[in-house]
Amino acid sequence: MSLSRVSGLLCSVVLGVGGALAAAAAEPENLAPNPGFEQADLKATGYGVQAKAVVVAEAPYRGQSCLRHEAVAGHAWNCVQMLGGIPVVPGKLYRLQVHCRNNLTAGQAFFGLREVPKTGGEHTLRYTWAAVAAGQTAWTPYALILRPLAEAATLQIYFRLSSDAVGTVWWDEASLTTTTDPFAGVRPGLVQVLPLENLVLTAANGHTTPESLPITMDAAPDAEGGTFTARVVAEAANGDVAPAPCWQTQQRIGSPGLFESVVPTAGLAEGRYRLELEVATVDGRGAMSLSKPLAVIPPPAFPPLPPVRESRVTPDGFLRVNGEPFLSVYYFHNPLTADGMKMLREEYGATTAQVWGGDSIDALCKNVDLVWQAGVYSWAVLFHPAMFDMEQKRWKDAELTQTIERLKAHPGLIGWDLIDEPDGLNVPPEEVRRAFDIVRRLDPSHAIWVNYCLKDKFAAYAGLSDFASYDHYPLQGNPLGLLREYDRAIREAFPNRPLLSCLQTWVAPRLGMPTPAQLRAQVYMSICQGMTLFHYYSWYDPPPSSCLMSNPELRSYTRLLAAELHALTPFLFATAVVPVTVEGVAPERSACLAKRVGDAIEVVVVNLEREPVVRLQLGVSGGRVCAATPMLEPPREVRIEDGQVVDHLPPYGICMYRLQVSGDARTAKPTKRGWWPW
Repeated sequence: MSLSRVSGLLCSVVLGVGGALAAAAAEPENLAPNPGFEQADLKATGYGVQAKAVVVAEAPYRGQSCLRHEAVAGHAWNCVQMLGGIPVVPGKLYRLQVHCRNNLTAGQAFFGLREVPKTGGEHTLRYTWAAVAAGQTAWTPYALILRPLAEAATLQIYFRLSSDAVGTVWWDEASLTTTTDPFAGVRPGLVQVLPLENLVLTAANGHTTPESLPITMDAAPDAEGGTFTARVVAEAANGDVAPAPCWQTQQRIGSPGLFESVVPTAGLAEGRYRLELEVATVDGRGAMSLSKPLAVIPPPAFPPLPPVRESRVTPDGFLRVNGEPFLSVYYFHNPLTADGMKMLREEYGATTAQVWGGDSIDALCKNVDLVWQAGVYSWAVLFHPAMFDMEQKRWKDAELTQTIERLKAHPGLIGWDLIDEPDGLNVPPEEVRRAFDIVRRLDPSHAIWVNYCLKDKFAAYAGLSDFASYDHYPLQGNPLGLLREYDRAIREAFPNRPLLSCLQTWVAPRLGMPTPAQLRAQVYMSICQGMTLFHYYSWYDPPPSSCLMSNPELRSYTRLLAAELHALTPFLFATAVVPVTVEGVAPERSACLAKRVGDAIEVVVVNLEREPVVRLQLGVSGGRVCAATPMLEPPREVRIEDGQVVDHLPPYGICMYRLQVSGDARTAKPTKRGWWPW
């Protein structure tokens, strides 16, 4: 069971979202109103329409009618949704299945469930969406399974098209049924595993640090007398595990309450592993399991950075510092202390930081000095009270000019953070343009960064940033692929600018944080979109919000991501994109990018869904793959069939290969020692 599922056991989050499913026998009670859309009056059957949608007799899946739902350009909430609600029954799982066909040539179609609290329909606890395959003209069943949040009183069914969708979608045979939650009788979970402090270990000179991993658990009364099993198994990137565990122990659970087990890690070699934990009751009535990713890596080195002479965005879409392509790794809401910034650089690979000064220009300059002493570049904030009037939504010209003049020659300045989310703050585009022009005139040698958040307003601020930068946090309530809508919109407003999509390490109360696998999938999806600026939001946020500081497991996993990002700079900054073919997974459920890097073709494939990819087929256009060497994982044999890589991917899985292609002498196998590239 994945970590996201055990979160469902303990915290009531989504169990999973499925793709195309085999047809299943209908359950006795269907809770969906007007399930086959046989009644033409949608409002009379409990649906509201904020869309171009109508009941039609156009080759329905079953019966006489279906629902035709047409795309409307720029419509941000193109929805057909229930007006009332279906009461939530405690202890039940809810399965929503629909049949769909469509001729979409762009954008996405979703179906989903909205959870409404007891306070009523004006408030939303969570939306849970599942995407359908675009361009699938044959009727295809799709489903999602939901464990409602404890606060949910009712559920509502939704059908939605993205604002950039082009085409028509037909829906039919909606079915909302319930099944008994197999863990509903276990209170509040057999055990609650306290967050582990480290999922990424380092190995050097035969020694692994740390040498053991303590696991602390809180046992519920139902677990008394049961057994707890812990094991470590080697794992490949495609989800395959070794037949025998590297280490295993079993112990009896005594009285309810806290108990501890220790996993020895001193003998683990460099590689990827899975930590599997299982609990079973003494009578066999209940059981639960969870797994956590574990990695042992050589210690990466993140040295201090050289002084900045200039930072520019070049026509190839890269941020260049002193003429060289630059990788920005950044943590919002950083600990603005000398030790804190040094820790972010040495342990988490930070290269840049947001640096502020509050009411004082002197404080801003002092903080830029502090960050530079830690070997990190500064994005100097220009929208704090010292130089920006939030009430008037206007920059103070004299103070803005003074700030630029005092800092523009600083060796640790990489650029200016002009303002964050002016679209959300309702700062007029003309005022942002005025300030942007002032900064550019006073300092043409440094990049200017403005981050946006409202997709429908991107165009109004077109060109007012050296980056195509936005933030949107889809997990857990939306599919990860939803970010592509934002990518397209921001690139239209800021063409040929480096993409900067803030990576989600934050979440509002009651919603689940991304798992390590989901965060890694978002990072590698961003790589496939061409991103070289990886900014995590956030390092710290006050309770009740969650952040990296309050999630030690996710925080430790960013260490592995930082090491990989720094090691992959030859791939990130390569410009020769190689066309490839991907079969076995729908384009909207995956991401892929191949480049020629030196004497090799390197390719990364990402599964964006909670469901596994059973058979992945990867080919190179105009060539035949002869061999594939896995990257970022221990050596393993990769199948080649008919000139294609044949593999599989776990939920949110990533595989990266170095390919040898027939007739291309430049695709030789790698010669570097070791499988970690650093």
